[in-house]
Amino acid sequence: MSLQTHTGSGTTSNHVHTLAGSLAEQLSPATHLITGLILAGEGKRRLLLDLVILTPTAVFTGTASQPPVGPPVPPKLAAQLVADHVQKLRLVDQPLPVYAFWLGQQRPTDQADNLPLLSDAAAVQALISQITTDTPPLAEETVAAIAAGLLKRDQGPSRQTPPLRRALRRLGRLPGRVDAGLQEFIRQPPFLHGNSPIRPADVNRYLQQALLNSDNHLEDVDYRKIVPNDYLVELNPDNYERHYHPVARQVCDGWQLRLLQALETANGRMGRQEYRFAGPVRVEVRPAAGLATGEVQIRCRVQTEPQPEPGTDHDPACLQLWKNGRIWSLSPGIVTIGRDAACHIHLQAPIIQEKRLVSGQHAYIVGDAKRGATERGVKYAHEYYLFDGSPQGKASTNGVFVNGRRLTAEGQLLQDGDQIILATLDPHNPQPDTPGVATFIFHRRCSPQS
Repeated sequence: MSLQTHTGSGTTSNHVHTLAGSLAEQLSPATHLITGLILAGEGKRRLLLDLVILTPTAVFTGTASQPPVGPPVPPKLAAQLVADHVQKLRLVDQPLPVYAFWLGQQRPTDQADNLPLLSDAAAVQALISQITTDTPPLAEETVAAIAAGLLKRDQGPSRQTPPLRRALRRLGRLPGRVDAGLQEFIRQPPFLHGNSPIRPADVNRYLQQALLNSDNHLEDVDYRKIVPNDYLVELNPDNYERHYHPVARQVCDGWQLRLLQALETANGRMGRQEYRFAGPVRVEVRPAAGLATGEVQIRCRVQTEPQPEPGTDHDPACLQLWKNGRIWSLSPGIVTIGRDAACHIHLQAPIIQEKRLVSGQHAYIVGDAKRGATERGVKYAHEYYLFDGSPQGKASTNGVFVNGRRLTAEGQLLQDGDQIILATLDPHNPQPDTPGVATFIFHRRCSPQS
């Protein structure tokens, strides 16, 4: 018999999921573990409990010190809330002792208490092992009934388990790492749109759901969410051939733009750069057996390193910053450039941030793979097109210049050695060394010595 894991309707951090998976490997089979439980508190206010551990002799509540959304629920309040709800279930004759602790590497600065700060599963297990009580052990059936009773009291907006977690449950117990950004595509249950063939415009919202699903996120050192940037859309073969195959590249380009727009909208609603991509956004589509005509399956991952196309035998293209020599590799897909932290090429130099001549999203590059034949077989070459402004169509304030000429709305195919200047004080005489502008050299092949 294995430990029982349960999932409430609340959103918890990747750290909590990872720790829960490790605990599932270590704790007693008589223990029940609940993540993301939302219970009604005083005044029917709904409060998120990151982690609840039910043992035959005590209850333990863990609060994430850095929750993905909003401030943390104080651990002592979480413990009291669980104790109240357990008593209301009327399954035990006397109150179960409840112990609270923080989960994470650092306490919130606005929380002052003497509760333990536990960073990993081993520390949580050690705490549980150290606790001794005079409470007679409960029967396993009673512990299971308490877990079921708490889940029934979940006050979240939806009791539906997120698709990734539901898929993981089919594998047995929660694994040691519950993380959708581990450089591998994770197969999720297909989205069911209806009985009619799902069309390209219908797929947009399912891609955006995958983009903003917290199960698919990683976190950087500033607790910002790194969202998937590499997507694979799978469809019923007949539907693919009829509605997608003839225009597959145009459809994928459109999906890429919609994902960029969705990220910009999400950050706008948060009032800060909460989400960012790890690299260029790529979307591919292909047929897959076993899917109904109204189903679409989306695989996604955080892909930090550009992957070479099949048959490529040369170094990738890149942009090299004029003077200081910093290099950004380019790959097929859309690469945004600007002052905003959400841009793939984030220009964070103090002089650029201070002068504000460069726009938040000043320019973008679209890499397009071109297939051709060689003596050794199929080879992929890449062409890179530069455009002014953001992919959503907003032009930059101070223009983009290639070899001294202003870039038009049609964009321009880049050639090896092209000089690109972002912004200028004089549109008739752009200067690459003007303080506050950004100047690049485009290299068709970018070796380590470039």
